[in-house]
Amino acid sequence: MTCLASIGAGLSGYVQSAKGAGENITIDGCSVACAKKALENIGVTPTAYILTDLGLIKGKSPATK
Repeated sequence: MTCLASIGAGLSGYVQSAKGAGENITIDGCSVACAKKALENIGVTPTAYILTDLGLIKGKSPATK
């Protein structure tokens, strides 16, 4: 797990870690897919999950244990 803001900011250590990882997984809350796009901007294609595509409604799906 890493800091997505650091990747977006272009901090070299985090960018290199993402590029060197065997797999990168993103979980986005909506179809804008900011996390996925942040990795794509550095040349990484993540395994991406978009919660609204899975039937969750932003702001209306309570967290449970």
